[in-house]
Amino acid sequence: MATVQIKRTFLDAIARFERTLVTPGSRFDRWLSGDAAALSENEINGYQLFKSLGCVSCHQGVNVGGNLF
Repeated sequence: MATVQIKRTFLDAIARFERTLVTPGSRFDRWLSGDAAALSENEINGYQLFKSLGCVSCHQGVNVGGNLF
């Protein structure tokens, strides 16, 4: 029974943390919406690398953090 409670507490902690990660209007959001000046050249290169390595197969859409869990 203690294992079930630990799992619930752990999952609740993760859910509470993830709710704090909502970032509407972030520079990345603005860049995705067409603001070419919102990201630096290095940041854009990092995003291109992220995509080229296949990370977008799981981390895509408005939640970029992942939609498969």
